Amino acid sequence: MEGKPIESVENACASGGQAILSVIHKLQLGLGDTGIAVGYEKMRDVQGKMDGGLIGKVLGYFSHPDEREGTTFVFPHIFAEAMQAYMREYGVPEEHLARIAVEEYANANHNPNAQMSNVHLTLEQAMKIEGINRYIFDGLPLRLTTVLRSPTVMHP
Repeated sequence: MEGKPIESVENACASGGQAILSVIHKLQLGLGDTGIAVGYEKMRDVQGKMDGGLIGKVLGYFSHPDEREGTTFVFPHIFAEAMQAYMREYGVPEEHLARIAVEEYANANHNPNAQMSNVHLTLEQAMKIEGINRYIFDGLPLRLTTVLRSPTVMHP
């Protein structure tokens, strides 16, 4: 493998998909006959615990110094802030965003291999804030919406 081109791809939660697209594009451009995308994610410290604080610190390190103070640098928080800004800018109510979760669960019902196949979510369920369905961060509109799957009966 000596002398072969290698590329590092970073795109937050979409890095794996971005790496695959990068390989595809290079092959389509004729830059090779074979390509491989390999990835890993290290989000735990040496004791095996999730290290969100360190991840946030690293994300903050690469931000503009004027934007660091008072900002939380973990992706769900950043996504929630972006969602809040979008809702404010375009006058989008939370109900419209809850409809996205309803549609995604409905789409999963068309794929027997989907993690959430055979799970149904109504708009009323998506709008409720109770139990496991909650806001990820107080004061920000991003929610965790989960419907527990009914047990599947396996037939021999």
